[in-house]
Formats: sequence, C-alpha cells, structure tokens
Amino acid sequence: MNKIVRLPGLWALIGLIIAATLIQQLPGSFELLNYQPALIREGQWWRFVTGNWIHTNDWHLGLDLGGLLVIWLLFAEVLPGARMVWVLLLGSLATSVGLWFFSPQVIWYAGLSGTLHGLYFFAALLTLPRDKRLAIPLLIAGVLKVSWDLYSGGSTLSAELIDAPVMTPAHLYGAVSGLICALLWLPHQIAANRQREM
Repeated sequence: MNKIVRLPGLWALIGLIIAATLIQQLPGSFELLNYQPALIREGQWWRFVTGNWIHTNDWHLGLDLGGLLVIWLLFAEVLPGARMVWVLLLGSLATSVGLWFFSPQVIWYAGLSGTLHGLYFFAALLTLPRDKRLAIPLLIAGVLKVSWDLYSGGSTLSAELIDAPVMTPAHLYGAVSGLICALLWLPHQIAANRQREM
C-alpha cells in the first residue's frame, strides 16, 4: 500500500481539491474565471487556465473532483505531486487553446473534464512500461470513451446535473494534450526505470 500511495501526490491531491472548492465558493468567481473567448480577446488571458477550474454548480465540481480522485487512485505510482500539478496546468491551458483554435463556436466553457482526460491519458501511457496489463485496457477504454462522447454529444444525465451541455471537444483536446505530454515524458521515465534496475 505504501508503494502505491505516495504522500507528495496525496498532499497535492488534497490541496487541489481544497483550492477548487474554495474558488467555487468565492462570490462572482464563475463570471470572473470561466473560459470566454470574447473576454480573452479583451486581455483576460487568465481564463485560458481558470476556465477549467471553475464549475457551473456543486454537482459539476463534485463530479470533476471525484474524477480526479479516481484517476489518482488508479495511477498514483506515476503521479507524484509536482508532476500531477504540472500536467493539470498544462492540460488546462491545452484544453482552452484547443477550444480557441478548433472550436471557435464555443462562447463559454467551465469545468475540469477536458483537463482530467489529459491527466488520464498521460498517466495511462506512463503506466505502459510498468504494467501493460493495466495500461492497455485503460488506454483502449479512454479512446472508446472519448470517441463515444464525440459521437453522442456526451451524457444527457451529466448535462442535467451540471446544468450545461457537456463540452465533448474539450475531452478530445485534453486527451491529446495528455498523450503529447506523456510521449515527451516517457523517454525520461524509461531511462529512470532502467537506472533503478541497475
């Protein structure tokens, strides 16, 4: 158990959950932080990242934080604290940049789901050299899930709970960003694993 649960990752996870919950409770935070291209064009650049960390309601926040917890439980071994935080920040930026360039029809976006897809694919790909029997089915499941989202438009139950449409292109952009980050990180991870084995 000690090998799986890394305390730095656990403390980062707890910190992220507390921060996201506190941000959600700030008066006016949704209006100030959600992704809105029109306001970004006026100079509110922070929305590229913060739009992923604000949520439409508490159900939305709870679903996303639950997803973060599940991903961490699955992949704690490859998600020590600083790495998890960096991938989440890069995934947030990449998801918004994807929306900016490839989904210009989106007038606003909020939520962590795109970024979580990035974290999931990043961690699953990094798990591949360690545990192919776990990583391969999870990568296939992730690809099928994103494909289904794009085909179906997302879960209607989720849309009802979060009181907003599910932004399925964000899931794709997040997933792609996670795969790119993992491919860039994987050579370092493989070299570190070899060094440990010596």
